[in-house]
Amino acid sequence: MDRLRVLVERLVAIAAVTGVVIGAGSGISIATPPIPMPDDQFYYYDGNLADVPPGTVLRTRPASISLAPLPFSAPLEATQALYRTTNERDEPSATVTTIVRPPQASGPVKLVSYQLIYNSVGWPCDASYLLTHRMLTSPNIIEAPIIASLLAAGYTLVISDYLGPTFDFGAGRESGDATLDGVRAAEQVLNLPASTPVGLLGYSGASIPTEFAAEQAAEYAPELNIVAAAAGGVPVNSWNEMPYIIKSPIFANAVSLMVLGLAHAENVDLTPYLSPEGIRMMNTVADFCQTYGGLPNPTTLSALLLPQYQDYTQIPLFQKLFDDMVMGGSIPRMPLLLGVGNTDGYGDDLAISGDVRALASKYCRGGDRVQYSEYPGFGHIPGMAPFGIEAVNFMNTAFAGAPTPTNCDALT
Repeated sequence: MDRLRVLVERLVAIAAVTGVVIGAGSGISIATPPIPMPDDQFYYYDGNLADVPPGTVLRTRPASISLAPLPFSAPLEATQALYRTTNERDEPSATVTTIVRPPQASGPVKLVSYQLIYNSVGWPCDASYLLTHRMLTSPNIIEAPIIASLLAAGYTLVISDYLGPTFDFGAGRESGDATLDGVRAAEQVLNLPASTPVGLLGYSGASIPTEFAAEQAAEYAPELNIVAAAAGGVPVNSWNEMPYIIKSPIFANAVSLMVLGLAHAENVDLTPYLSPEGIRMMNTVADFCQTYGGLPNPTTLSALLLPQYQDYTQIPLFQKLFDDMVMGGSIPRMPLLLGVGNTDGYGDDLAISGDVRALASKYCRGGDRVQYSEYPGFGHIPGMAPFGIEAVNFMNTAFAGAPTPTNCDALT
C-alpha cells in the first residue's frame, strides 16, 4: 500500500505542477513550435499499400520526448516510423509509432507496446503528436509515472497511433491490428529477432487496442513473442456500457466521441440520424481530447438522435457499430492482467466490474492464464494508480520468465 500511496501522490503532484485541466496549458514552453499534423508530410503515404505486408516500415525519422518533472528530465531518444497496417474495414492504411529507448539498458531488448490514452477523433490528440509536442501540457502527463517506471526497468516502449489516420476511436479490430503492426515496425527499425519478448499495456480507452491486440495476436501476428498483456478500466461490452456511461457526470459524452469514431471507422455518415443538438455535439468533439475528464456541455444519447431513432438498439447501423466493440470474440494466448475499479458496487464510473470479471472468466475457461484484479473504492481515473503498479510488476514477472499471478480457479 505504501507504493500505491506514493504513486497516487505522484499523479496528483504532477497534475498540480503541470496544470492538468482539459483545455488549459501549464505554462511550460516547448522549444520548437509544433507543425500541425495535417501539414506534416511524414504522416502521408501516397504509394499503393495493397501488396505491402502489414507492419512494414515506410519511413522513419528521429524524435525526442520529455517526461519532466519526472527523473528523466532530459529529452529521451526516440524514433518515429510510418508503417503499414489494416483499418476496421480490412483495408490497408498507414499510421505512426514512436519508439522510445530507455536511458539505461543492458542485455537483449525488451519491448512493451504502451498504448497512450488518446480518446479522440481529431489530430491534436494523436499519440505521436502528443509525445513530441504536447506531452508536458496535456492531460496525458498523468501517465508519465507508468511510462517512466517502464523505462527505468529497461523496457523499450512502442507507442503507436492505434486509431489510424482517420482517428477511429473505439474501433477494436483496427486498433488491435495497429498495435500489433506497431510492434512489427519497431522490430524492423531496431533489427530485432522475432523471438524478442513483447508486452502489451493500456488503460481506459487504451485498453481497447490492448485487449483486441491480445485477442487477435494468434491469428493476425502469430510470429510475435507476446509474453504478457495488461488492460485496465476495460469497456468490455458497449451495449452494457451505454446506459451506465450516460449516467456518469464525467464520462457521459464519451458516447459522442465513440459513436463518431466508429462512424469514421466504418466510413458512414451519421447526419441522417442526428438531431440539431447531435450535429452540434459531433462538431464540438471533432478535435477534442477526452483523456481524464468530461466533454463540454454534457448531452444524453437520446438528445443526439432524431425522434424516430430514439431506440438506437433497433438501428441496424448502430447495431453493427456497437457489436464490433464487444470483447471476447477470441481467447488470448498470453498471460493477461485485467484490472478495474469499483466505486459504486457496479463499476468505476465507466467500466463495469462484472463485465470485466466475466471476460476474465471466459478467458480462463478457454485456457488462458488470467489475473483479474478489482480495486474497491477506486473510480475510473484514480484506478489507474493501482493498475499501473500491478501492470508494471506483472510485466516484470513475465519478462523474467516466472509464472504470472492468476486467480482463474476463483473465476471459473
